[in-house]
Amino acid sequence: MLKHYSKLLFSLFLLLPFPSYAGNNQQLSEVINQISADSLIMHLQVLGNDSLEGRATGTPGGEKAARYIAGKLKQYQVLPGAGDNSYYQNIPMHGSIPLTDSRLRLYSTRQISDFEMYQDYLLYKTGAQTFVPTPVPLVFVGYG
Repeated sequence: MLKHYSKLLFSLFLLLPFPSYAGNNQQLSEVINQISADSLIMHLQVLGNDSLEGRATGTPGGEKAARYIAGKLKQYQVLPGAGDNSYYQNIPMHGSIPLTDSRLRLYSTRQISDFEMYQDYLLYKTGAQTFVPTPVPLVFVGYG
């Protein structure tokens, strides 16, 4: 029962973005019959493998994962859904990498505290560009 339910759920997931199968019951049946626990495990082992280096956006590992998925979609004869007749959806992304000399320094009236990146703090590496202001003293304004 669970195996049948998993196949049905995965089939529906596959078909949501690709209505091209909806009119061809023979093709749909062939796709559903190719889904098995073993095939899902095989795909997960490929996509979760260390050779994909974490699959982060814009990295060689991410590109390898995208090529693998596009290849499988083509193999299963799923029609491309992107406007340029490909399996890739281009989404503008932004990321940043901290400089090796980046540092976090807190000033107080009695001392200056320096913190080591990756040991004491991490920099968030996505989103809008970081604005780094000129150092200014912190002011205690009471307990609200």
